[in-house]
Formats: sequence, structure tokens, C-alpha cells
Amino acid sequence: MISPLRDYTLVKPDKPGDVDRKTSSGLYIAPSHLDKVNATQGEVLAVGSEIKDIKVGDVVIFNQRIRIILNDDLGENIEYFFIKEENILGIKK
Repeated sequence: MISPLRDYTLVKPDKPGDVDRKTSSGLYIAPSHLDKVNATQGEVLAVGSEIKDIKVGDVVIFNQRIRIILNDDLGENIEYFFIKEENILGIKK
């Protein structure tokens, strides 16, 4: 596993299937829009030493991203984001 430094977090973004296709009010979300929705939230896998308010396991909503691609043990690509704390907009409860 990679350990982020200082004020960075390591986030695994949600997959398109991880988001409900309907909103709580019953509106349908088009599949073409799901990628945009999913690119802005994910689960925190690790946090840097300077981060106090975010912890491993939190689901965060973020603004900008720096993307890296890593291979898992099976050789499949898994996408992870390094995100500065200032680009995290909130924690999903």
C-alpha cells in the first residue's frame, strides 16, 4: 500500500455501479452522467500525517484529482486518486 505524505489522502473512487440510478426524490440518473458523479466521491484508504479531520474509511466528496493507476495482485488495473486535503469538499455520512 502507498502512504500519502503531509496533507494528501489516497482515495479509491466509487465505481459506476456503486451509485444509485435514482435520486431520493425518484429522478432517474442517466448512465452517461454516472461517470461524472462517481469521479467526485470515493473511500479514503490512507491519510497523510498532517490530516486531522479525515480518517481511513470515510467516503469523501472531492473537487480536483491527481490520478494514478496501480495493478492489484491479479494484474487488474485499479484506479486510485491522490487528493490534497484542501480539495476535499466534505465527508459523506
